Amino acid sequence: MGAGGVGACLGARLIQVGADVTLVARGEHLKAMQRNGLRLIQADGYLKVPVKATDDPCEVGPVDLVLLAVKIYHIPEAAHSMDPMIGPKTHIVTLQNGVDSADGLAELFGPDRVLPGTSYTIASIASPGVIKQQSKTARIIFGRADGQITLEAEAVQDCLTPAIDAELTGDIASVLWSKFLLTAPGNAINATSRVPITRLIQTDEGRDLLVRAMKEVAEVGLANGVNIDPEAIPKGIKFMESLPQDQRMSMLDDIEAGRPLELNAQAGAVVRIGRRVGVPTPINDALYALLMPHKDGAPPQA
Repeated sequence: MGAGGVGACLGARLIQVGADVTLVARGEHLKAMQRNGLRLIQADGYLKVPVKATDDPCEVGPVDLVLLAVKIYHIPEAAHSMDPMIGPKTHIVTLQNGVDSADGLAELFGPDRVLPGTSYTIASIASPGVIKQQSKTARIIFGRADGQITLEAEAVQDCLTPAIDAELTGDIASVLWSKFLLTAPGNAINATSRVPITRLIQTDEGRDLLVRAMKEVAEVGLANGVNIDPEAIPKGIKFMESLPQDQRMSMLDDIEAGRPLELNAQAGAVVRIGRRVGVPTPINDALYALLMPHKDGAPPQA
């Protein structure tokens, strides 16, 4: 559900191993997939797979598993429209940025159905019907919000692992926050500075800004009762240093393209949760304020 870069990449890999997959997409990308199939470009070559693709979940019907890969601001619309796909045993794995995208879905569909997750797959639409996978692997981590490792959750992992590096965890909150403390300030700094984040942290000032913003996020998470890896910040910086020199984060692409930003789910969530737990977040406050005029994308041209 939301077969853009990451969603279509995961779908293509599942189709390749024989899974019965339908891609829910829209626009020219959907038309191209319906007409020509889906092409996935990888570092060691490419694969082309025939796909079932639609923009109408009513055509799909009840499924065993929904991989929800829409932008976080599309979740309310997606939750309503995917209702025809939810059967008595359907599970939903969420793959959004942020730490609370699964909350509303759990209220709507029930906590036993919804498996909060996150993706470490880097993939984008190169052109309609063509996906470029930049990461070496297609990796996701997911789990139940209550930390239980159930037979149903293990069955979800079993159905994904032939095609995807899918890890089931008993502490998904820690996983989400460990990624969030890098992506939330990283995206905001990247979008504000308008230069690739990997170039910015080559300066002492840029690296210091990112580290201080990450520390704020870690303090908010700890105050919120989350188990934060003490090495999460140095690991995050090391990961940034391993990326290509001109690596951009998604919010920079979105702001330059005039698209809406996932601001409320990232820097906005740091600010919102920080105020709730009484932790000051001055750097994230400033980044959030600077990006607010761009939150809804560029205004339509007169």
